[in-house]
Amino acid sequence: MNINYNDIFWGDSTIEKIEIFYDTIKLEIFNDVFCATIMVNCKNSFGITGINIREESIIENVYLSKTDKSCLSCENFLQMNGYELENHNGELKELRVLLINGESFSIICEEVTFEKIGD
Repeated sequence: MNINYNDIFWGDSTIEKIEIFYDTIKLEIFNDVFCATIMVNCKNSFGITGINIREESIIENVYLSKTDKSCLSCENFLQMNGYELENHNGELKELRVLLINGESFSIICEEVTFEKIGD
């Protein structure tokens, strides 16, 4: 079942899995409030910043915002091969995941969907 980003309380959720495909990045997150898994699908992804979650996987908050190509110039951005950024003129979204230890990572993509798995 698809759910709205604004309907989710992200605090104390746990990252269970991150999958990186050719043009899609998927986050599997266990959400305490829903007592269910939330699948976050970042479609037509341009890339992801460096991830350091070996010591911490508990989420403090998740932010979804519109962005532009300038956000992709940071040195720790890992560009994916799926899409040609130079030819992209549409809207981009940034999904930023903030962990309780202060670390964060961002995914830049064209579309983000949130799906509740289970009851």
